[in-house]
Amino acid sequence: MKERNLTLDKLRDTGNDEMGRSHATSREHRTEGEAWCSADTTILESSIQPITRTVLHVRLSITPGFRRNDRVVSGEPQQVVFTIPIFEPMLSQNYIRAVSDRWLGSEAVCMFSFQHLILHERCPTHTELLDLQLLPVTASGNREYESLYKFTHFNPIQTQIFHILYHTETNLLLGGPTGSSKTIAAEMAIFRVFNKYPTSKVVCIASLKALVRERIEDWKIRIEEKLGRKVVELTGDVTPDMRAIAQADMIVTTPEKWDRVSHSWQNHSYVQKVALFFLSLLKRSSKYLSTSILSVNI
Repeated sequence: MKERNLTLDKLRDTGNDEMGRSHATSREHRTEGEAWCSADTTILESSIQPITRTVLHVRLSITPGFRRNDRVVSGEPQQVVFTIPIFEPMLSQNYIRAVSDRWLGSEAVCMFSFQHLILHERCPTHTELLDLQLLPVTASGNREYESLYKFTHFNPIQTQIFHILYHTETNLLLGGPTGSSKTIAAEMAIFRVFNKYPTSKVVCIASLKALVRERIEDWKIRIEEKLGRKVVELTGDVTPDMRAIAQADMIVTTPEKWDRVSHSWQNHSYVQKVALFFLSLLKRSSKYLSTSILSVNI
C-alpha cells in the first residue's frame, strides 16, 4: 500500500481487475483483494442494563459483516461484556468504537441511547434506624425458638428487620457494628426455613475455617441439641459422608469449599435443596478471597 500510495478509501473503491493491473501476478492481487474484502466490514450490536444507578452493564456483539474466508480471518461472532460508569445528567447518545488490532482500517461504530433506560431508584447509602419499641422474643410464636435466647427483647436492629426475615423471603444485606448480634438476625431467617420448608437446607458460609468452627460449636448446642436440627461442617479439613450431608438441615462451610461443590451441583442433590444461603462477615471474606469465588457463592 505504501509503495503504490493506496489509501483505505481507494481500496474500497478499487475493483479486483484494477487492483490486478497494479500487481505483478493475478494470484497476488486476488489474495490481497480477498483479504481486504474479508476484513473490511464489522457489525456491532449492543445491549445495556443498569446494575446500579451509577454502573451500566454492556454486552457487545461483534459479528463479521463480510464474506468469510477462514484462510484470512475468522468469521465467528465475538461477545464482549464490560461495565461503564453512569453520570448524571445522562448523555442522549453514546458511541462504542471497535478498532481491530490486526487489520488496518478495520473499525466499526455503534450508537446506544439512554432515552428509554430506567435506572434504579435513588436510595440512601444506609437505612435509617427507626425509633421503634423493642420487639419481644415471643414475637416468633415458638417457645423452642424463644428458649434459645437469654434475653427477652431483640435489639433495635433486630426489631426493625424481624418481619422481613421471619415472615418474608426478601433478600437482605445487613451491615452493622461489631456486637450488634447480626448472627441472631440470620437465625430469624433460618427459623423461617424450618417453619415453611422443613425438608430444605440452610447453607452458612464463613470466611475462615476458625469462624466455621465457632459457628459449629454454637449451633451444635443451640440448634442441633435443642431443636433437633442436624448441623454439619463442610470444609477442607472436615468432609462428612454423603449420608450425613443428605440428612443435614444446616451446612456450615467456607467459600472455597462451596465453590467447588456448587460447580457440580447436578451431582449433589443436597445443593438443589438449599432454601437459604447466607454469607457471614462479608468484609472479612473479601479480604481473604478472590472476587470470583465470592460472586459465584453470592
